[in-house]
Amino acid sequence: MRADDDHTDLAQHFSSLFATYETARKAYGALLTKGCERPDTELARDPAYNELLAAGVALYQIGGPSAVDAAAKRIGAIHPTRDGSHFLRLWHGLMSEPNHTNSICLIN
Repeated sequence: MRADDDHTDLAQHFSSLFATYETARKAYGALLTKGCERPDTELARDPAYNELLAAGVALYQIGGPSAVDAAAKRIGAIHPTRDGSHFLRLWHGLMSEPNHTNSICLIN
């Protein structure tokens, strides 16, 4: 494999990561307008939640739980609520386990 191929693969990987992060950020913003604390049955019917969940799964496929953790922390920090704890519920199962030594702390 040539070095150019490695750079192309890396560029595609980062491009995919950033696009997926941006999708998650926008979907989370849309979800916040309707509220994140709704029952699961209502969230499941919300297109913004479905887009957020799909982005979370894609992030997991790209970089595992650490990529999902990092995105949740960053997205939670840039929205007005500054509270990423919603992601512990919204992306449950995609993020690191709360007691895992490599996990991030989203709740103070």
